[in-house]
Amino acid sequence: MWNRIMLIICSVFVLIGPASAGDLTRAPDKDFNTLEAAGNKFPEGIWSDGTTMWVLDHYFDKIYAYNMRSKAPDPDKDFNLAAGNSYPAGIWSDGTTMRVLDSSDGKIYAYNMRFKAHVQDKDFELHISVYAQPRDIWLDGMTVWVVDDHFDKIYAYGGLAVASDQGDQAIQVETVR
Repeated sequence: MWNRIMLIICSVFVLIGPASAGDLTRAPDKDFNTLEAAGNKFPEGIWSDGTTMWVLDHYFDKIYAYNMRSKAPDPDKDFNLAAGNSYPAGIWSDGTTMRVLDSSDGKIYAYNMRFKAHVQDKDFELHISVYAQPRDIWLDGMTVWVVDDHFDKIYAYGGLAVASDQGDQAIQVETVR
């Protein structure tokens, strides 16, 4: 039985979280209470590099950015989603490319985080059942996992070139205290 939560980033193991569920305590001083004020009224998925928290808004088809220390919106890092990415569900990034799962068209869209632009040649089709309801994604550079809440299944996709433009590098995550 696992005692710790493990996060795998490009073949690097990073231990996060408490040793057991009993050690987890609520930390309201770390809450982000600025989502609605920034316009993010329908948050769906989150991803962070340890400095910035990106929060997907599934209604306005936008990704909002927040400073992890101050919790303040960081609108210079916000970006709008492509027209076809109209039912965004989950997000994940390697620090260079943000991947956004679309729950209706079975596609994962790619966005350059620096230029806040859709990179269509990095999108990929999932080829799943029309009845599937994909909800979230996770990638490790070689495999893409997609969770589906209709079939209660996690689909794995291998052999995809999903590494960042900067090569296969681990993301350095800073702990915010």
